[in-house]
Amino acid sequence: SKNVNDREQSCAAFIQHPTTQLLLSKTPVGDVPTLVIPFRRTFATHLRLTHWSGPWFNVTVAWGNHREHERKDDKNRILIGLDEQFEVEWVTSEKEEGLAFRGGIWGMEGPDATSPKGAGKEGAEVWFSKV
Repeated sequence: SKNVNDREQSCAAFIQHPTTQLLLSKTPVGDVPTLVIPFRRTFATHLRLTHWSGPWFNVTVAWGNHREHERKDDKNRILIGLDEQFEVEWVTSEKEEGLAFRGGIWGMEGPDATSPKGAGKEGAEVWFSKV
């Protein structure tokens, strides 16, 4: 169908993008299962999830400037990893499947701020459902 084809083309374009390729070239993908996610923000362009143990992944927030340097000018390309020890749990249950982000990824502002308690979705600071 058209939606499946659009998703496949979008995924292929993301994988072939020079910033994604640069990030993957700096990742031991042969040794460690890795997921790379587009994450367009002011100080981030990608999230890199590297497998740690069981359903747990470590998260690296990365920023690359390829959009500013569209020419094939490798010496001006920058890739910065903003690794701040976040965690991601791949949650699968009969009800739903998704990624539960923890470890201060949302930010802890204020004297009464507390992390969510619990496992899976209930303990997530940020939750992304499988689509």
